[in-house]
Amino acid sequence: MTARTFIAALALACLVPLACDQAPTTHPLAPDRPSLITNGVVDQNAHPAVVLIIMDIGGQPAFRCSGTLIAPKVVLTAGHCAGEPGEFSGIRIFTESNVQDGNNN
Repeated sequence: MTARTFIAALALACLVPLACDQAPTTHPLAPDRPSLITNGVVDQNAHPAVVLIIMDIGGQPAFRCSGTLIAPKVVLTAGHCAGEPGEFSGIRIFTESNVQDGNNN
């Protein structure tokens, strides 16, 4: 591969992701804030696949993570949220956008 071909391919690889971004940059209820951060405000059902995962140790909450429902009974989360086998005494999944006042179906 020549240097000119490599530079052209590298430039194309850098520009293609910019053309693919279709995410809105503002939230309709708070246009002055990024839509990716709700700043602690419950956004109702704006993110229906996002869940809260609580990991218990000895029956008490010890860790929390977020996850994404990828099927009705399958949650995908980060590897550091999985723990070691037997580390947690229980794991709870909250599906409501308001975990304190929702019915957490």
